[in-house]
Amino acid sequence: MVRNSLTHTQHWKFVPRDLKKLPVSWRGKTIEAHMQGQELSFDFYDSWDACELWAEMNTFAEGLT
Repeated sequence: MVRNSLTHTQHWKFVPRDLKKLPVSWRGKTIEAHMQGQELSFDFYDSWDACELWAEMNTFAEGLT
């Protein structure tokens, strides 16, 4: 959901599959259905968050092998 928002319109856009998973939280940040259509602000997700999220996703992926 974060990737889609960042790479497409910089706004939250949830498909039905996403909505079924909400709310989701990571490090004190929560994505909720009411955010649909709102801008993904730098206050919510900044470049440091991007680095931390990438590192966690990479660690997770390495554990799959």
